Amino acid sequence: MEQRSQEKTRQTEQTRETERQTSRIPERERLSGAGYVIRAVVEGASLLDMPPARLEELAGWLGNQNMAALLEAQGGAVVEARFVLPEAAPETAPFPVPETEPLMTGPPQDVTTGETAGRAFDPAALSF
Repeated sequence: MEQRSQEKTRQTEQTRETERQTSRIPERERLSGAGYVIRAVVEGASLLDMPPARLEELAGWLGNQNMAALLEAQGGAVVEARFVLPEAAPETAPFPVPETEPLMTGPPQDVTTGETAGRAFDPAALSF
């Protein structure tokens, strides 16, 4: 009897210990993953080269405003591109469209023949 209780106590202690270890591992991995990403960013790694999962994790830790600031810092200066319209007319030919008379259609048949207009649908009872 005493042997069973000792064995049961030992098993419960082992299960508690394994639960503690398994519950801590994802948190450690998550913290270390974000830590590695932050360390890489500080060392000069480009955010554009990182996998999306790591970027989502980093954004979760830093927040949107800090992620935007990081992207702006890594993006460099904004340069306005210069564009000038060409002076000569484009060398294109219009697509030939044949001229035809407009096609006239009559009113739809048998849709409203003989029907009179009734009250409109008014669920809010706005009309008196």
